[in-house]
Formats: sequence, structure tokens, C-alpha cells
Amino acid sequence: MNHKEFYLTTGKKDFEDLFCPLGGIRVDPDEGTTILIEGSAGVGKTTLAIEMIKNAILNNKSKCLYYIFDQTSKEIRLLLENFSWDDNIKIAEYQWYDINNKKDNLEDDFIIIETRSLDQLQSQLSSIKEHSKRLVNCNNRIIVIDSIGVNSKLSQLDRETFSIMLNDFKDTKSIIFLIREKDKDISITQNEYLTNVVIDLQVQKADLIHNLQGGAYTTTIEIKKTRNQPSIRGPHECTIKSSKNNNFSDSKNTGFIVYPSLQSIAQINELSRIKDEKVDENVDRALFYLEPLDTHIGEDGQKGIPYGQTILLKGPPGNHKTDLSLKFLFGNWDNERDLKSINERTLFVSCRLDKAALKTNELFKGKKTFQKFFFENMVFFDARESYKTPEMIMSLIKEKVEENQKKPIKRAVIFGIGMLETLPMFRGSALNFLQVLLSYFKTAMITSIWVDWMLSHDRTDKGGPPLLQTEFASHLVAAELTVEYLQPNEENTTIDVIKEENPQAILKLTRKNYRSYKKDLGILRMVNNELNLTPQ
Repeated sequence: MNHKEFYLTTGKKDFEDLFCPLGGIRVDPDEGTTILIEGSAGVGKTTLAIEMIKNAILNNKSKCLYYIFDQTSKEIRLLLENFSWDDNIKIAEYQWYDINNKKDNLEDDFIIIETRSLDQLQSQLSSIKEHSKRLVNCNNRIIVIDSIGVNSKLSQLDRETFSIMLNDFKDTKSIIFLIREKDKDISITQNEYLTNVVIDLQVQKADLIHNLQGGAYTTTIEIKKTRNQPSIRGPHECTIKSSKNNNFSDSKNTGFIVYPSLQSIAQINELSRIKDEKVDENVDRALFYLEPLDTHIGEDGQKGIPYGQTILLKGPPGNHKTDLSLKFLFGNWDNERDLKSINERTLFVSCRLDKAALKTNELFKGKKTFQKFFFENMVFFDARESYKTPEMIMSLIKEKVEENQKKPIKRAVIFGIGMLETLPMFRGSALNFLQVLLSYFKTAMITSIWVDWMLSHDRTDKGGPPLLQTEFASHLVAAELTVEYLQPNEENTTIDVIKEENPQAILKLTRKNYRSYKKDLGILRMVNNELNLTPQ
């Protein structure tokens, strides 16, 4: 065997991030590695183990002996089929006594052994060691005991006996997976003390949901122990997605999915920023292609805003905030003769508008080809969708940003940030979400606009929650733009202005480089389906 260090992973970036910066569970076959996956019944312990094994077989030339005590081989096969199992991985099935009687080498990649007829596994360790020696043509051997519960009787062993058993396993120089059913309230056992890695999966009550009858529950993963390597403990949200139920052919969208906590994403962002600290943020800048906005929002003689920085755009409804946001996203694309030459995507996260409403914007009138191109290259997330938590939204954003670096996302709009706190899954987490998102955009060099009403026009006067996000964002962003009604007076109410066919607004730069900066940029209005900014 080739005893080379590698990292166990599901092959999904969010799982790898839990072991940042290494990107997985460190495995040194010369030493032997023992991983305990424990948790409540039905939370995905077997699915998580199988995903890591599948990735090791495909990418590290590993082979696996999978001993099952609580299930049948048919149930394991069904699990493999439900989660995009690779047809190139050869599977074999044996009963315990059949594999003992087989003296030939074991050529298959994933070998399922039913062991329910055994009285006690401990007395059969010599047989398991013999089985592992017959795994040939592989770099790494993997042994799985599913599970160390009542049927295998391993959970009943005292600490000394269990330690001796693990050392016997380690003599095989194998990767050992131990799977155990455990309630979250049970205290730490010798299994946790003696293994190299402990991963705990549990069902938790989702206390973000305050107003749903009966409450809601979520599954979490916690990295309780990783010997001799860093990890981000958690708990983190996780879920299981079947390829059959979701019609996904991409294995990255099926199986065991992790949504790292917002705090952990902030840690990962910081580590990434340290790694990329030599990046020159002034190499390229985002432009609106509107003057004098681009000139005044820039600095040191350069127009526009450096990639990685964020702008807050606020003001009462009906004053071209949506128009200006879209104009920022596509810049000068609508004037390009060859749209295929544009090698960039955009991101729009909405807390208020749906995609259909954006498509009716005046900027797209008479430009069907451009409209089609723009929306095909825009990643759209509706944060209002039921049961999408901040962690899920954050993970989905990261996934889309990182999935195609050849066609990067450089510009983003977060529309309606003041509405975040009104979404059930965001209550109590909205400000934290915005801060982590800001940090991630800075790391990923994405320039973004955050859009909402002015504080003076929030809904506190009407009994609604205060738009704290707008005030919070004002102190974090690199620049702040404000749109105000043109010549407002007592007779010209908000509703009257909204009813105007082509409302005009004064665009002001009110904050720059984290300091107050008052500059009237001109009148913002729509002229012949083009956004226009003209001096007063």
C-alpha cells in the first residue's frame, strides 16, 4: 500500500471548511485513524460515513469493508442508490460466514458484510484483520463498524478493553469508522476519549422560529474532537438530500449537505483574507457608468469603487433605487455589440422583489436579447423562501460564487435589507448575517450594493419593527448613497410621488470612506428607458 497522508472529505466545500485550512480530516495510514460518528437515530450518520468513503475510493484509491449490525445489505444498497453513487465503484455483499470461508483476495471497492448473526464482535477481531489483509490494489483500507450499539456489544466494553480493541484495529494501518447511536443528553463515553475524531449529529429545536405553531427542528453537525488538527466546532446546520427526490445529477447537491454557522464563515473569511493579503484592491473598480456619480464615489483620481467594497443605497420608495441597482449590475453591458464577450456573472439577493418583477423594469424595454442575456447570467436568491435560514442563504451564495471562477461574480445587490428581520428564519440573526456577508464579499472581491428605505421613512411610525439593518449598514459600508424626493412639500405626499409616471429624485453621496461626505450628484430620472443623472 502507498502510505501517503491525505484528507477525508465528502467532496463538498462547506464540509471541508469545517476543517479549515486543511480541507478535511487528516489521515495518516502509517499511524491509523479512528473516527467516531455518533448521534440521534435517523440523522445521517451512515450517509456521512458513506460519502467520505466514496470520495476516498474515487480520489485516493481506497477500499472499504463495511460491517453492518443494525441494517441489511439491501438497505445499504438502497442508500447508495439514493445519493448519486458512482457506477465505477464495485460493490460486493457477503454474510459473515461466507466471507470467512472465502480465501481469495477481495477485489471489490466497497464490500458490505452482514454480521447480525455474530454473538459478539470483540471475539472476531482477528477475522476482521484477516479480511483487511485480503484487500488488494489499494492505497488505503477503510473498516466501518455500523454500529457499536446493542447488536455489536462494543458499547458495553469497559475503557481498557475498548482501548485494546482499537489498538488491534490500528495495527491494520486502516481508517476506522465507528458509528454509534447516542442521545445528545448522554455524557461523554470512552469511545470519544479514545478515538482521533468525534463527529456528533443531533436534532435541535430551531429557536429562530418564534411564531410558528409547534416550533421547528433542524439537524446539526458538531466537530467535537480532532486530534492534531484544527477544526471549527459548531454546531452547524446540515441536511440530507436524495438525488431521486430532487432530480439532482450533481453529487455536490445531494447527500450530506452542511451549512456552516455564521460565526464559522466569519472565521473562514478571515483565514482566506490572510492567505490572500497581497491582493491589490485597486487593480479594478466597479463603475455605474453614470457621471458625476463614478467620479465622486472614487478616490485618488480613480473613478468607481474598488472591488470588495460595499455601497449602501437608501431612500423612500419610488425613487429609482431598483433602477440604479440594476444599472450597477450590468454597467455598460447593454451597449456591448457582442454580449458573448462578457465573461462575468452577477448576484441579486432579494428580501422584497421577485425575479418576475425585475424583468419588467423599464431598463429592459425594447432590449429582449439583452434582457435574456442578463438574467441568464444573474444568480438570483429569494431570501423570503420558507425555512431558508441565514446559514443556508450564506452557503448557497458561497457555492454560486465559487462554482465557476472562469466566469466570476464581481457585482452583487442585496435588496431590502430592512426586511430581513421580518423573515421568521432571520429573527435575531439579521445583523450578524449582514456583517458576515460583508466580510465574505470583501474576501471574494465582490462589490455590492445594499438597498433599503431611509431611516426617516421606516415602518416604526406604522407599528412595524425598526429597520435597524439600515442604520447598522451605514457604519460598515465604504460609501452611502441617498435618494430623496425632488422638492418635497406637505402637499406632495409619498403616495402622490409614487403615482408619478416618471418620478425624479435627487441623488446624494452622504458617506464616503466611513466618514460623512455631503455631495448632491444631480437629478436621477428615467429618459427613453435609460437611467439618467443630470446636475440640478
